[in-house]
Amino acid sequence: MSTDTVSPLRQRMIEDMNARKLGAHSQRSHIYSCKRFAAFLKRSPDTATPDDVRRFQLHLAETGMSICNRNRIMTGVKLLFLFRPRARSHRTCSMTTFWSSRKSEIACSNGSRRRP
Repeated sequence: MSTDTVSPLRQRMIEDMNARKLGAHSQRSHIYSCKRFAAFLKRSPDTATPDDVRRFQLHLAETGMSICNRNRIMTGVKLLFLFRPRARSHRTCSMTTFWSSRKSEIACSNGSRRRP
């Protein structure tokens, strides 16, 4: 039996995914994506800025990862920021603005034929 503790951020993310009735495979995928993002940052992902997310997207593209895998990973990262408790700081507000402004770009990158 493992005695590892779960970080409050991960615990909250798991609880929120359970509340949204995401399947076990989806939950594992989103957790893995956030672990990968944290490994890229070399720090906790809740300290990430929009520039960090952008650098991570560029890193995924430079490694030759397929667009499907990049979208899957970025969905997990996006959910991390949706589940993160909202603080009144410029960082979280800018992350919300960041994802809002990227909706059309993400829609175009996933093979959608609809124009923004």
